[in-house]
Amino acid sequence: MKINPFFSLTLFFAIIFLLVAGGYGLFIWFVLNIMKGDASYGLLFVAVVAGVASFFNPCAFPLLPVYLARRQNPEEGESKKSGKHILFSGLAAAFGVTVFNLLLALVLGILGASFGKSLGLAGENPSGPVRWLRGIVGVFIVYLGLSHLMGKGNPFEWLNRFFHPKPFPQGSEQEQSQFKKFFGYGFGYTLLGVGCGGPILAVLFVFALSQGGFLDVILALAVYSFVMAGLMVVVSTIVAFSKESLLMTLRGSTAKIQRVSGIILVLVGLFLVFSSIFITEFTRILFP
Repeated sequence: MKINPFFSLTLFFAIIFLLVAGGYGLFIWFVLNIMKGDASYGLLFVAVVAGVASFFNPCAFPLLPVYLARRQNPEEGESKKSGKHILFSGLAAAFGVTVFNLLLALVLGILGASFGKSLGLAGENPSGPVRWLRGIVGVFIVYLGLSHLMGKGNPFEWLNRFFHPKPFPQGSEQEQSQFKKFFGYGFGYTLLGVGCGGPILAVLFVFALSQGGFLDVILALAVYSFVMAGLMVVVSTIVAFSKESLLMTLRGSTAKIQRVSGIILVLVGLFLVFSSIFITEFTRILFP
């Protein structure tokens, strides 16, 4: 039985919407309960909820549309659409998420959990460096989107090589280039979300210490990273299939797909820029 491409595309977007809505709900719950000092929950439960909340936090999930827009070049061949490649890209992005979490956890262990809380965008003293990071990335994404709208693709030659590496004679080298591409996305996704995810990880760090000791911290961090990595694989898979459905639906409409991608990039970039400038409004809308 052949599935209608429009139906499958709608289904994929609906699943992503439900995941984001549910994840953001858990983020709000975590902020209102765990981050306010409620210690009546078990460590594993808090670690799982913290991982979900960090993945779908309002500082990071605007990048999911960017992933949809940049996930696959419409001119790539069928060999890039295999289930193996989709899983490989998801795992590579998940590894990027995990590496960033480990680095941030190491910094928290050295500088203390107060450093993680200082990275927050909410509160009376929002983090200046994180605001600058969001603003600069936002400007960059807007410029990239405008380039797509004008049909020019990536305006930077090094980005063209990074996101769309040329085929190599040896498959292993090709896989290394693809790994770098998706690893960078997973790492960058978590980095840009540090304004919301950093304080969550810091709270989990303190909560784990209050429940026991060093081994409890390791366990909590492992569960936290595993949850975020697993969600990255799931979302990557859904996005990959939705992108393919879009290509099937609009086959032969590469220019239209590029313009739609450009619009998505511009909107996301503007959101990042304005949320870094008008931090009070951003906090009032997206934070409890």
